[in-house]
This record gives sequence, structure tokens and C-alpha cells, in this order.
Amino acid sequence: MLVLESQAGLEVLILLGMVAHGTGIAIWAYVGLRGRTESHTFLDSQAVYLLLVIVQSVTLGQLGPPRDGKPNFFTQLGQPNWQVVLFALASGVCTATGNLAVQAAQAQMGTAIGPAMVSAVGLAGGVAMNYMLDDGLNPALLVFSGAACALAAVAFGALAHRAAEMHAGNVTDGAERATAGPHAAYKQVDVREEAFWVLPEVELQKVPCKTVEIGDCKTARSEAAGLLPVWRRSHDFRSGNCESGVALPVVRRSVDFDACEKGTLLPLRRRSVEVVSLRSPKHSASPNINALLTTKPVAIWEMETLQERLPQSGHPTSGGGRLLLGFATALAGGVLYAVLLPLYNLSVNDGFHVLKTGVPGLSAYCAFFYVAVASCGLSLLFAPLLLHYPTGGSPASSIRGYIADHHCRAWCILAGLLFWMGDFAMFIGGQGAGYGVAEVVSASPLVSTILGIVLFREFRDSSRQAQGMLAAQFVSYAAAIGFLIASANVRH
Repeated sequence: MLVLESQAGLEVLILLGMVAHGTGIAIWAYVGLRGRTESHTFLDSQAVYLLLVIVQSVTLGQLGPPRDGKPNFFTQLGQPNWQVVLFALASGVCTATGNLAVQAAQAQMGTAIGPAMVSAVGLAGGVAMNYMLDDGLNPALLVFSGAACALAAVAFGALAHRAAEMHAGNVTDGAERATAGPHAAYKQVDVREEAFWVLPEVELQKVPCKTVEIGDCKTARSEAAGLLPVWRRSHDFRSGNCESGVALPVVRRSVDFDACEKGTLLPLRRRSVEVVSLRSPKHSASPNINALLTTKPVAIWEMETLQERLPQSGHPTSGGGRLLLGFATALAGGVLYAVLLPLYNLSVNDGFHVLKTGVPGLSAYCAFFYVAVASCGLSLLFAPLLLHYPTGGSPASSIRGYIADHHCRAWCILAGLLFWMGDFAMFIGGQGAGYGVAEVVSASPLVSTILGIVLFREFRDSSRQAQGMLAAQFVSYAAAIGFLIASANVRH
């Protein structure tokens, strides 16, 4: 079997695994913004992941003579090692449920915070357990300094999320005060955060005069106490014409907008929305939308088009209930990730000495195979449940709907490939350099955080306090990676 013994090579492998895993998380977020159901994305990536692990096991796991006193892949499948196989299967169960927790936390808290908190909790706990299971292979000072930095990243991530929540609430309250006065032309209509996401890559279209118009706002406000999910209630819209005017919501990848006095420009929430009310008989039949915006618009959609192409999704910024749910999800996912690698460690090195004398622990490839079988098998077994009760507020689906959904499937396949690369680096690199060091792959949200800010513009419109906490989380994660990589030693 193929075994790496170079310390520099192992360190590079682990760092590449971190980048691959973080990019896979960002792709999950991207296809979600493109409108693909999250359960479809999850099942696609899991199927590709399992296929790649099988190919890797029968090729690299069989390559060359046995190494480190352990037979090749096919030989181990027939050995009496069921005790450690159970550890590997348990690790796979933790992988599957932890992945679901990452998706849920990402939907509730955003790409920049949710996965980062899950992985930081997992990294801190996993480092401590793996240090003990590896009998001090890695220097304690460096290992536990890395764990402390990971815990600091958890704290800063929580503070960043809370600061973003407070800032969003303050902006919305200010907008309500500005538009609810007696001289306001229209009552406020508030689209809640669970209503929609907007495709980021759709180009601006010129909207003809006969477009959706916000009508009966007074009635709508009394019916919903000012919190009307207008994108779900088509009867609150009506066709307009040039004589009566139109109201065009010009949306920038976001969640909340207000129908205000004509010409009002309101950036709300941390993924801001610009809304220009064009209700005026003086406008031409084809208004110059570009001239009315201060920033490049992303999309203009009629209500029916938006409902057809976009699922209802959660959003990172919302009320206190979602805040607590996000923290609870991140904590649960972190605990699952914390025990994932120690269980794998036990299956490979038989740390509890449960095997009979002369029976070796599993090779890294064989253990990886059992982890993938349990993880992907569990996901596929519960596929109907995942489809009918998806995470993150996605619409329910079915097996037939999943098979027929080819939207962004190539991206999902790429995500599965990247997740396999990340786990390959963690499992194979951990056996060579120590599993405490391999926890660096769990710091992959450092990469997805950067991509979330650069590509998805997360936190661009947040308060300075939220941005400062996010920067502190970033620095803490980077320090944790530095300490753990510096602690690497080659296992002999």
C-alpha cells in the first residue's frame, strides 16, 4: 500500500486537504444560492465521495507490498478485526451526521460563521483526544496552544454572529421609523429572511412597465402586523401601467426590502437590498434602472419567476430563536466532529487493545473504506427522510425529483471530489504525522470564510464590530493551524 513518510510531504498534504475541504463547503453555499435543494447537493456529493473512496481503496490500498506490519486492503477485509471495524463505522456515522450539522449551521448562521464554529469545536476536542491516543507523538505545548486558538475562534465567531444580528435589527428598526410616519406615501411591507435568496450571477434586465406592483399595502399591513412575506402571497401584487405607475423591487442578493416613498434607497441587513420605488406617473414605459442605483445590481425578478426558480432558504441573520438554534446546531456538529478522528485513530492503532494477539489494526485505507461505507450508506439509506424533511428551510423533494434535478450537479460532483481529498489528507496524513496535526483539515472553514466574504459578500454591510470579531476569528484559526502544523512528527 502507498504510505507517506516525509514530514514535509505530510504537512503539505494536510494543508492541501484543508484548502480542498474549505472549497467544498463554499461550493455547497454557491449551489444553494443558485437555487439547488440542499438535500440534493448533499446526496450528490456523498455518492461521489463513496465512489472515490472505493477506487482509492482497491488501488492505493493494494499498491505494493504490505507496510507497517499491516496487510493490504483485500487481505484485511477477511481478518477477525470486527472490534476495530466498529470504531471505523462509528466514525462514519459521526461524519454523516456532522456533515448535516454543517449544512444546517451554514443555513442558519452563514458561510462565514456556521461551518467555522462547527469545525472549531471539533478541532479543539479532537486535538485533545488524539494527543492522548497518540501517546504524546506531538509536542503538548504546540498541540494544546492550537486547541486554545480554536476555542478562541469559536468565541469570536459567536460574537460576530451576535453583532451581525444586532446590527441588522438596528437597521430595520431605523427604516421602520423613517417610513412609518404620517407623511409616508406607502405603508411598509417587510419580506422576512426565510422568504428567498437571489441568484448572484443573474444579469440586470430591463423591466417593462407592466411588472409587479405592491398593492393594498394598508390591508396587507393590518393582516400581517407589518410583517408580510409578500413573495409568498401573489394576491398582494397586481399588474401596473404607466398611468398608475409601478413599484419595482431592485434586489441585491438579500432578504428584506421596504416599499417606501418614491426614490428611497434602503440598504437593509448585512446582505443589503436596494429598493427603488418607481411609483410615479412621470416615469417612462422603460425606466433606466441603472441610473437609479448606486451599486451594480444583481437581479430583477418578477414574483412568479422568483418563486419558480428559488427555494425558500434560511438566512444567516434572523431572530433570537434562530440564533440559539444556530449555536446549538454548531455545538452538536462540533461534538460529532470532535470524536470522528479519535474513533478512526482507535480503528487503525487499536488504542484500547481489543484485538487478539497477532491481529493488526486496520490500515489507513481499510479504515477509510469503512468510514465511507457507514457515512455514505447512512446518508443514502435515509435519503427519503432527507428529501422530505431537508435542513436549512429548503423545500421538500422526492427520489424522483432528486434524480431529475440536474441543476448544478457538476458543482456537486466537484464538491464530493474536494471532500474526498480533504478526508484523504486527514486520514492518511494523520497516520503518518499524528492525528492531532491532521485536525488541521477541520480548520477548512478558514478557507470557506474567505470565499464567503470574497465571493458571496458576507459581512460587507455589517457593523465594524461584527467585522472585527470575524477578523479575530480568522486570526485565531490561522494561529491554530500554525501551532498544529509546527507540532507535526513522523510516526515510526
